[in-house]
Amino acid sequence: MNKIIEDFLLFTGDDEVALRREALEIAASIKTSLGDDTAFEIVNADKDGQKPIQSLENFLNALDTPPFLCEKRAIWLKNIIFFDQLDGKKNSELKEMIQNIISSLEAELHTGRTKILINGPDLAKKNPLYKFFEKNGKIIEFNKVKADKKTSQNELFSKIKEYLGKYGKSISFDAMEYIAATVGYDSGRLYNELDKIIAYTGNSNAIKMEDCKTICSKTFDMASWIFAEAISSRNKKEAFLSLNILLDKVNDDSRNSRELSMLYTAARKIKEILKIKSAAGIAGINGTVSYQKFQNIIENGDKNTLPEIFTSIHPYRAYKLYEQSLKFNEEFLSDIFTQLLNANIDLVSGALNQRLVMENLIVRIC
Repeated sequence: MNKIIEDFLLFTGDDEVALRREALEIAASIKTSLGDDTAFEIVNADKDGQKPIQSLENFLNALDTPPFLCEKRAIWLKNIIFFDQLDGKKNSELKEMIQNIISSLEAELHTGRTKILINGPDLAKKNPLYKFFEKNGKIIEFNKVKADKKTSQNELFSKIKEYLGKYGKSISFDAMEYIAATVGYDSGRLYNELDKIIAYTGNSNAIKMEDCKTICSKTFDMASWIFAEAISSRNKKEAFLSLNILLDKVNDDSRNSRELSMLYTAARKIKEILKIKSAAGIAGINGTVSYQKFQNIIENGDKNTLPEIFTSIHPYRAYKLYEQSLKFNEEFLSDIFTQLLNANIDLVSGALNQRLVMENLIVRIC
């Protein structure tokens, strides 16, 4: 990597939690490499009551002050929260300050004595500061996974694997799907849960779903996911466990709607199983098959006639759904939808105790 690029780093994007974490890690590494705490200066840009112009002025002063009693130094403009204010005609003072900063950065470019680290969300690509780092440094962008994108799950999986890979950890697909389903797209929650898993697994490099179930926060999302998986796998013990999580963690007025939400999650799962069962028949997949054979049939099949579900989800997830579908024949699946409908009516009407409705459903299906 070019030496200049190594020395000038900009972290931006719309995932503020992720870029702050990464900037903190890089800053710690730079500080250690300098070997002198006095050579590492932090200019905080998120102080309460401090105006943006003051933060930029403090950074410019630090930049224009020659190193004192050290050959090399690093300056971190930390946690900018006003990049979105740099656009528009009303911010001429800020724009002028940015130009002054760029001039000082240009003066430092080839001296080899200064490392620069700046982090903050939502810096526009047309901004002169962004263009400077694009040309002379390295820009590292962190953007949130968009929940409405078809590729969202794959992006989230990549995010999980990349983060765990930094610590020499691998993770099973089931465990990764579990984290994605129970934590979702919130970076703060995601990294917090991953940190807990990393600490819990210790010297073990392989993370399994049981590790996640044991250490991850017991939330409604977890209960809902466990319930849907248990119903679709006809696992009575796991299904009852999900109800216990619900009782332990939900004690507010919204509880009645929680059982309904769990029921809808299970219904969606059963619909997926029905789709995969039908798709497998069209693709000529019957009985127990290995994942390798299942994958080969999908990859080598006619893309024009291959059912959409095979191309819209991860192949391994499709395979796990297929395995679950083997536990149900068409007649039983039809009966399950009847049971789900009846449970929905009972929950909405309030005629029966909410937990009793869910327990009865578990007994009838599992």
